[in-house]
Amino acid sequence: MPEISIIIPTYQEAASIGDLVRYLLRCSRNHDAEVLVVDGGSSDDTCTHAGEAGARVLISPRKGRAAQLNHGAAMAEGKVLYFLHADAFPPSSFLDDIQGALKLGYDFGNFRQQIQSNNKWVKINSYASRFNRIISSGGDQSLFIRRSLFEELDGYREDYLMMEDYEFFKRARQKGEQIKIPKSLKVLDRKYKYNSFLRVNLSNIAIFTMYSLGVHPNKLYPLYKKWIKGPRYSELK
Repeated sequence: MPEISIIIPTYQEAASIGDLVRYLLRCSRNHDAEVLVVDGGSSDDTCTHAGEAGARVLISPRKGRAAQLNHGAAMAEGKVLYFLHADAFPPSSFLDDIQGALKLGYDFGNFRQQIQSNNKWVKINSYASRFNRIISSGGDQSLFIRRSLFEELDGYREDYLMMEDYEFFKRARQKGEQIKIPKSLKVLDRKYKYNSFLRVNLSNIAIFTMYSLGVHPNKLYPLYKKWIKGPRYSELK
């Protein structure tokens, strides 16, 4: 039985999922880990590429990131769950880093974010991810957590169309100890290829501010789809 289960929700990720799975398996050679890809009904070759690369491929009964993450957790065998986006590559030492954090008594945590862009303004977002705050803990940050705590929290809220990661982090911080590991999770810059730095950040600030003021995420979701452009962002869920 693997110690750590790496869970990746996917939808139309054929372009990058194979590279990510192969990278994760290379990093896992000397560790007891499994890689699960939980697909939400992709019409491209996401599942084929993931399976050929060596992942255990699951089809989620429900489409949507929260539902896919919960389904992956339910099917995973590890005592530790590591949730990762399909466009995010953790440091090669990520399994040692996670195990080290758990041995120190932390219950959950994540890494800093390094967006793969030469744009000096985009690098500001990467720098901000080093701070251990709710606003810098969601999105592409990834999350590792003890299964026992995840189950105590009843997983992600599947009724949320977005912001389910921020909501989960908030509940987790009330129950367990969190760490921000000072190493970088490398994230592809595809969002910035179709949207300016200003558009992305103004959209993020507006969405997070409204969410903090109590606006339900399902009312924010149409706004985000309207504001953020790109081939995948018209079909986020």
